[in-house]
Amino acid sequence: EAGLNVYDFTEDDRSDPDMESEDAPPLPAGVFRNAGHVRPMSELCLKYPLETAGIAVFDLWIGNEDRALNFKAELSGTERGVIFALDQGSSLLSCRASVLESLDTLSSEAFPSFHPFQRLVNPLYCKSWVERILEMPPWAVLSATTYGDTVGNVTLDEQYAAYDALLRRKDLLDGLLNRILL
Repeated sequence: EAGLNVYDFTEDDRSDPDMESEDAPPLPAGVFRNAGHVRPMSELCLKYPLETAGIAVFDLWIGNEDRALNFKAELSGTERGVIFALDQGSSLLSCRASVLESLDTLSSEAFPSFHPFQRLVNPLYCKSWVERILEMPPWAVLSATTYGDTVGNVTLDEQYAAYDALLRRKDLLDGLLNRILL
């Protein structure tokens, strides 16, 4: 990050959305406002439409409900810069307090219930990311989720359960996309 002019979404948002200028452009209906940084998130999605669509769709797929402030990006200037999407710590087998609760939650078409980019991302780009995930062969998902041995506290059985959950969540992506992002 040295030498870059990045907006840090991980910092507290001190702005008051009720005190916005009257000439500020309206935000789309249904924008998620609870995480703060609403105007910068809107700028982020306009400046990096393909990247934010990919992040949002991937978050829906893996059940990442803590995306809200886990990114940084260059927003100033007219040229594209860098965007950092951080922390997948509360997704997949860690989206709830236990692995069993997490697997149960991942099977629900109601999870996650929101995303900070909702109503801000480009629908066509989101749909193209959904298509990419749907076309991903099972062997690719398997190779990304299983390692042939226990990793940390994650056993082989749990790795295969994550694999199964991701395959099932592919079937939920269209519904999640339409309900949450678009």
